[in-house]
Amino acid sequence: TAPMGAHTTPTPFDRARLLDRSRPVQAPDFILPQGKQTFQAAWTALEAAWKSLDALMDSYAGRDFSAISRDHPALGRIDGYQWLTSLGGHERRHALQIEEIAEALGRK
Repeated sequence: TAPMGAHTTPTPFDRARLLDRSRPVQAPDFILPQGKQTFQAAWTALEAAWKSLDALMDSYAGRDFSAISRDHPALGRIDGYQWLTSLGGHERRHALQIEEIAEALGRK
């Protein structure tokens, strides 16, 4: 990782690929919902995850995220900037999935 204060341009990321609902993506078993959590508990956990991400971002302010990479199960090898960009797309993908289910149930 580049030292504090280093500035780089975030790596471009094709969010459309992530939002393409014609390509099914199966989550690993260990993160599949088990139906054992209330909506409120799930929402609280999501808010805690956002706060944790905010704290992580604050602690890495000014660093070069392009120097950090990891494999994504659906997108292949992506760097830190692309991971961060993918988070909003991931949540949007779930929102689209919920809309599809609501429409299928005749609730939209």
